[in-house]
This record gives sequence, C-alpha cells and structure tokens, in this order.
Amino acid sequence: MKKYFVSFLMMLTAVCALGQQPVLFTPGQLLEDHGILVRALKELHPGLYRYMSKEEFNALDRQIMAKLNKPMTEEAYYQLMMPLIAKLKCGHTKWHRKDRPDDRYAFQQENLFPLKLYFRDNRAFVLKSYHPEDSLPGATEIVSINGKKVPDLIRELHRFITIDGNVQSALYSELNQSFNGYYATFIGTAPMYTVEFIQGGRKRQIRLGKVSLALIRAAEEKDKQHRQAMELTMPRAGVAVLRIDRFYTIYRQRVSCHQKCWSKNPGDRSSQ
Repeated sequence: MKKYFVSFLMMLTAVCALGQQPVLFTPGQLLEDHGILVRALKELHPGLYRYMSKEEFNALDRQIMAKLNKPMTEEAYYQLMMPLIAKLKCGHTKWHRKDRPDDRYAFQQENLFPLKLYFRDNRAFVLKSYHPEDSLPGATEIVSINGKKVPDLIRELHRFITIDGNVQSALYSELNQSFNGYYATFIGTAPMYTVEFIQGGRKRQIRLGKVSLALIRAAEEKDKQHRQAMELTMPRAGVAVLRIDRFYTIYRQRVSCHQKCWSKNPGDRSSQ
C-alpha cells in the first residue's frame, strides 16, 4: 500500500520559551493560525475523508472554531485541535510544536508520571520505575492512576493519538513508548500520583512522587547502551533468529552483526 507522509507545524505568531509564563494568544491570532492549518489539511492531505465524511470534518472544524472565542495558550489550542487530527486515522500525519518534531513532552517536562508501563489487551503492567526511591516490582499490573481506571485512560488518550485506521497494536505501541508524555499533555501532571495495583491477588495503593523528563531521558539512554538494536543468532544448524529491538540506529549495526553471526558458522549458509 502506498504510504503518504504529511507533516504540519504549529506556526503561531509567538512562541513561549520553555520554563517561562505561557503566552496567551488572542482569538484573532488563533483563528488566523487555525485557518492556515485547516487549509493545509484540505489542500495537501490525500486521505482527508477516508474515515470521515467532508460534512463530519467541517462540523468538527466549526465546533473548534466556536471555542476560539477567548485567549488561549499554545498548549490549550494543541489539546483542542489534536482530536481532529487523530480522527483522520493516518499515522503518517504528524502535527507538533515548531522545532519539536515527534516530541511527546513538548509542553511538560516536570511532575511526570514515574513508571514506565507496558500496555496490552486493555491492561497495563510495570516495566520499570524512573523514580530513584519509590518503585513497584516489574510485571505488576496497574489498575488505576489518580482514580482513573486503565481502560478509561487508554480510551481517553486514544482520542489524541494518530495511528493508521483502527490498528490497536499501533495504539499500544505509542502508549508503550510515550505514555508518560501523552498523560502529561492530555490528562495532566501532579507532584504525587496515587497508583492502584494488584499484588498477591489483592488491590493495593501506593503514592509515588513525580519525576522530571531529564530523569526519564537518562534512564532511557542507559537502557539503550545495554541493548543491541538488532541481534542475529543461530540457535541450531539451519535456523537463524533475528531480534529487532528498535528500528532507529539499526543500520550502523547491520554489517557488524551480520559478520559476527556468520563468522561463527562459516560452513553453514543454508538459512542465509
């Protein structure tokens, strides 16, 4: 299937520096920039009406415009507009802050949720804790965060995430990779998080302190240093197993991985 990539940047008149008081944009500024974005979608997107009709798109657009009647921050407008972008159901349509492509933490870098979660079958499990002190064991099932049940969190965040069609695995992939950022942007941040979890067949609660984006990035970078992006092994003659951990940084390892694995079995090329 032919793929299309359409990228839209938020081109607002002024951009507030991180850490400073957010700039409030006037209704006139918001409507002007909104018009530019919608016009770009209509003129450039090849599948704008694939999953919703032109009438549905225009109705949603009018609902958004009706709310642009008061001063608003860039983040507030982003939250207002993102459900319409997600309703296109096109994973190749990217819309982000100026100069911050694919940054799930573009608006919030502090008071972030402290656990890395793994989502599957409408459930969430702990992969690791970013917090240096408080933690939950790996594989612990999370029931709720700050009173919101996990299925409700998944359903709510789905409204803001761009994926192809209704591919549930793509939604889980986004949540597995960037849940903390999505949660911060579209649900909120807090200095403390009340987490309900299952332990020994019983529901329990724990209060976990917030973490910063710097702490999350440091932990992720440390993990990458211990993981190969791609690893080829031969568990037995005639069988090769290729494990792909991630698709970025993969090309630098391709040749060395190939040479390393095949040099161990120079006489066996049956599975090459």
